[in-house]
Amino acid sequence: LEERRPFFLEGKDIYKSPLKLFYSRSIAAPEGAVKLTKAGGAVRYGLLYARDAAPPDSVQDDGFSVSEREDADDYYGTTSVARLQWDLSKETTLGFMFLDRGLLRANKGAYVEGAPREAGNQVIGLDGQSFITPQFKAVFGAFLSQSSDLDEQALTGHALMSKLMFREDAWRLMADFFRVTEGFRSEAGYLPRDGGYNQFFIKFDGYHRSENPWAREVSPGIWVGAHVGDDGEVSERRYGVNTYWRFGPRIWLIPVYNRIAERIDGAWLDTNRFRFFFGVQTFRSFDVKVGFRAGDEIIRSDELLEEGQAPYVGASFQPEVVLNLRPLPQLTLGASARQRIIWDAVGGEELSNEPIARVSGRWFFSRAFDVRGILEWDELDGVLSGDVLLSYEPQPGTVAYVGYRHGGRLEGEGPLLEERAFFMKLSLLNLL
Repeated sequence: LEERRPFFLEGKDIYKSPLKLFYSRSIAAPEGAVKLTKAGGAVRYGLLYARDAAPPDSVQDDGFSVSEREDADDYYGTTSVARLQWDLSKETTLGFMFLDRGLLRANKGAYVEGAPREAGNQVIGLDGQSFITPQFKAVFGAFLSQSSDLDEQALTGHALMSKLMFREDAWRLMADFFRVTEGFRSEAGYLPRDGGYNQFFIKFDGYHRSENPWAREVSPGIWVGAHVGDDGEVSERRYGVNTYWRFGPRIWLIPVYNRIAERIDGAWLDTNRFRFFFGVQTFRSFDVKVGFRAGDEIIRSDELLEEGQAPYVGASFQPEVVLNLRPLPQLTLGASARQRIIWDAVGGEELSNEPIARVSGRWFFSRAFDVRGILEWDELDGVLSGDVLLSYEPQPGTVAYVGYRHGGRLEGEGPLLEERAFFMKLSLLNLL
């Protein structure tokens, strides 16, 4: 899921890493959070701490999941993140990252000093990038983790990655390698595959530019990739093609085809997946993106499988439209809608249908002072949420805003309040 909460969106780029070691959606219900970010200059850093009233279940390890425990309401989570990026030169950047995720037990809502910490996960590591030549770029990362879960199982592991990219005017070649050991965990992040694997990926892109309005820019691409376990067994293989095509100055389209096969319980499940998006841009006044994702979908969720049923290949379709409009210099409007539908087979029984609609507006009272409003409707969960933010930015890099969020599930005769939050942010340029 995309992060949409303004508190976590502001300054989010500083926390990016080669692996998705930090995923802000893993903080599900923050009771309180504090964040410090320095975004400009040769040295950039980010510090974040949050207390989570309802920590979500782990993606990788049931030992970090509390929802099925009888005393689940007594647990809360804490997340701490420290991130540093340092430009050693114009060509080279070095990064440091530390994450800590804890599960603590106390009466829900009680801020108890020294509450017992019953599970924890820490990740530490370095990453960076360097332009070895103007055409040749290298990216690297190395991370260590240690964990102790609710079942008192201790784990240690490491993850390594490298990416090499060589680009000329007419083409680009890119190759990735990831190595994740069995014991590696990042409970504050999102690693959708269990450890103990090696990932390989290589992609070639071509570039063609001309004055022809039907082919101002054409960029075809082709790629192959695989996941290989420590035992040498291939667990996933993929290949695909895509083309970026720009007509005239402001019209573009992107068709993509993916052929993905996964080995699940010793059996191969092959899928074909398509994406097609079309867009129009007209300076600042109007732009629209329309498209869809469609194709095979591996049905593996316990919520969609019958008891004892093995994963199988179903079908999915996800249309999407995004619209941005600026009717006045002071006013920006936005709207988006997407819907993901899953069937057990093409033309078969509908298993899931998730429509989400979102509208937003921003009014500039002056160059430095504005107000934003966001309204989102999630029909699957029946949740309507809204945000209002007042922002003051006297100069680039110095900004203060206050915001209020109200969300509720619509049931019966009226809304049932589920979430209410107030947040503030202050950023000062060249404070230190």
